[in-house]
Amino acid sequence: MRRFATLGLCALMGLAFGSRFVAAHHSTTMFDHAKTMTIRGVVLELRWVNPHVSLLVKGVVDGEQTEQEDWLMEMTSPGNLVRAGMEIDGGYTLNQADMIEVLQQIKPKIAIPMHVFTQATLDRFLARAAEFYTVRRAEDPAIVLTRVGLPAVPEVLVLPGH
Repeated sequence: MRRFATLGLCALMGLAFGSRFVAAHHSTTMFDHAKTMTIRGVVLELRWVNPHVSLLVKGVVDGEQTEQEDWLMEMTSPGNLVRAGMEIDGGYTLNQADMIEVLQQIKPKIAIPMHVFTQATLDRFLARAAEFYTVRRAEDPAIVLTRVGLPAVPEVLVLPGH
């Protein structure tokens, strides 16, 4: 019995001390959350790996730089990014003009608008997107995507309910 108590105590101590290192790993104190920067450039590398997706861009900060530098941007996990979708209301990510610009740069085979709060917002986004992409409205709210099943021509796919 004493052996199990000792093991239990060691496990609790490991959790107590180990949690400090986990919290330190996810610290964001080095970032200025009040400052927004626009970096224009070329994507050199996208690393879609756990625990964090990263993007390496060679570019300049608008209004602050003239010489290009490498910028490493760390994001959340791949699973969180997949679930995030392409928010077009601009409340938490990019405004619509910037979203279209990013789509033009990364050239996805398919883009699915997410987090649509009003029909007017969706209509505005689709009108902008239609200048560069085929816009298709799906009949079924569920889709299965495979590499071989991706459209030949990039498209914006609107799922029912929007």
